[in-house]
Amino acid sequence: MMSTGALSRNTSAVRAIVDAACSGREGVEKARLGQPDIIILDAMMPDLAGVEVLRELQMDVYNQG
Repeated sequence: MMSTGALSRNTSAVRAIVDAACSGREGVEKARLGQPDIIILDAMMPDLAGVEVLRELQMDVYNQG
């Protein structure tokens, strides 16, 4: 498991901006607002599992059309 701080340090060479969410629902909202290039998810989160987050975001893309 990698912490947000470790991820930030490991991606600094490519000038990546790392943002974190404490729950699946918060992650969905941040992804919708920020339109990130990459999303790293945990399989088990307090309210939505990683696969559920992916499904919600995929539905957004599907519905935009």
